[in-house]
Amino acid sequence: MIRNSLYINPGLSTAKPGNHRQSWTIAHDEFVEKNNGIMTHAEIGKALGRSAAAVQRRVHALGLQQRTYSEWSKDEEKILNDIYPSRGLEGVIHALSAAGFSRTKSAITGKVQTLKLERLALFESISSLTQPEFFQFLSRLYFESTGDKLTYQVLAEMCHVSYSSMQKWFAPGSGQQPLSIQLKHHFWLACKFAIASRKRKISREHRQDDESDQVKA
Repeated sequence: MIRNSLYINPGLSTAKPGNHRQSWTIAHDEFVEKNNGIMTHAEIGKALGRSAAAVQRRVHALGLQQRTYSEWSKDEEKILNDIYPSRGLEGVIHALSAAGFSRTKSAITGKVQTLKLERLALFESISSLTQPEFFQFLSRLYFESTGDKLTYQVLAEMCHVSYSSMQKWFAPGSGQQPLSIQLKHHFWLACKFAIASRKRKISREHRQDDESDQVKA
């Protein structure tokens, strides 16, 4: 599987790997330049219908630095998954650097595409809410979707945190503890997941009722 489909143009080549007679086009060279060091030579070759050795020779012919593809560690992927949706590319670069990792923008962009991560525009618009306002937003979202009230206890169970922590984060007052953007993002996703699960359960129950009615008929 090619890791960085962001840069892959299905129309680049229909040739089979190893077809060295095909001329290198400007589009091919641009593809090699963009993905050199992000994808392996074999992956680039698969996209262009060439062998890994042919790609390696082309990298040399173009005067590009022979970069070694480096697998992402689990810690790097966790940072990417946690940070990118809410803070974007610059946030990931900063977080990786703070953790002692070094990745180029193009490498991060390619990995984002591989993992199919997306920026959460709605979350960006609500992340600036105060903590009590944020809880009210989640409560409205949950009630409008399920008809049930979202309490601190319900949200605590969704997010696998203690009830007392919920009180410290969301109860107005001088004792309120700060809530990081990462935790806000976690709570928002947990709420959306719970709503989706509830909808699937209701849909399944309705389908079972319909099947039962058909059997009785």
